[in-house]
Amino acid sequence: MQETIIYWIKSIGLKDPLAFYLAKGILVVLILFIAWILNLIARFILFRIIKKITLKTKNNWDDILYEQGVIKKIARLIPALSLYIMLSLIFLPSPLLAILNRIILSYMIGLGIWICFALMNAIDYIYRNYEISRKRPIKGYLQILKIFILIVGAIIIISTLINKSPWGIIAGLSAMTAVLMLIFKDTLLGLVAGIQLNSNNMLQIGDFITINGTDIDGEVIDISLHSVQILNYDKTVSMIPTYYLVTNAYKNWKGIKETGVRRLKKALFIDMNSVKFVNGSFIKRLIEQKEISHYIPEIELKENESITNLTVFRLFITKYLTEHPRVSQNFSIIVRHLDPTPTGLPLELYLYMNEKELSLFENLQAGVLDYLIACIPLFELKIFQMKSID
Repeated sequence: MQETIIYWIKSIGLKDPLAFYLAKGILVVLILFIAWILNLIARFILFRIIKKITLKTKNNWDDILYEQGVIKKIARLIPALSLYIMLSLIFLPSPLLAILNRIILSYMIGLGIWICFALMNAIDYIYRNYEISRKRPIKGYLQILKIFILIVGAIIIISTLINKSPWGIIAGLSAMTAVLMLIFKDTLLGLVAGIQLNSNNMLQIGDFITINGTDIDGEVIDISLHSVQILNYDKTVSMIPTYYLVTNAYKNWKGIKETGVRRLKKALFIDMNSVKFVNGSFIKRLIEQKEISHYIPEIELKENESITNLTVFRLFITKYLTEHPRVSQNFSIIVRHLDPTPTGLPLELYLYMNEKELSLFENLQAGVLDYLIACIPLFELKIFQMKSID
């Protein structure tokens, strides 16, 4: 083809070497024009055909591949590959052609790395649609693979551009091991931490955690190689290094989601001066109170036998909680005394309520405590309260 163009140029009156260089210039322009045409075909025709095909299929994964740009990036290889082939076929081997080929080949390798990244993003997106992704996220592993591909690709690109063996570059990098360890310190720590978190099932997407010594308290929304993202209750997003969760203490509330209950642990501080002995007539008076009569325990006292009003109140609370429709009967229900304090005798309630949502649980908890506080005077007991100083 080159000889044909040279012959045509000479026929119009031009001679060597001008005809020779002009022919090469025309060929270069022609090759670039063909590559540009192929790029337009790929972008405006091929893309539209592929998009219509993906929309008609029932599979979801091909739509994700298209949305993540995998097909678009693969199509970008067409003009580069055509340019590389045409230059090699039309022009004779020369130093300039070798340089051009190395540049184009390096571009295609870089584009291949870009395609791999897009493909791994699509894989992670598809994987997130499955329930197992919450227990076993793969984003961290894909990020490790990206780093590996990037390093290998960079070595191949450099070796291609300088026309040297990649093993020589690798040998040079081995002498910089200490520097590389320092650069990728967080990556290596994140890798080890990610493996520990996954293998021991310590953390999953969707878990609610509280990190001691910080204001971080919320839902885990993403786990990556370097960091964990947490959506706090105030709708702010906190990001912490992955290895921080391995080296520091945190509380995981995932048991709430698994069991469907939340723990209520509160204490009523009773004024010990109000505790006294009562007899059967006291219990009869309580039964006459319609607000509490249903929960008064059956206590049979013999003549001249007595019991404390605090004991009756404690048994009353136990029966009330046992029959409460929102208190879980599958877990312990404990009403107990704690050690006396200068602010009264703590009467602790320890139980679980059938409610996962925090706001609804707080309302249920408040309702239980409000009712019990209102009942205390009926048992001739008093809540300990500090006297105000005027």
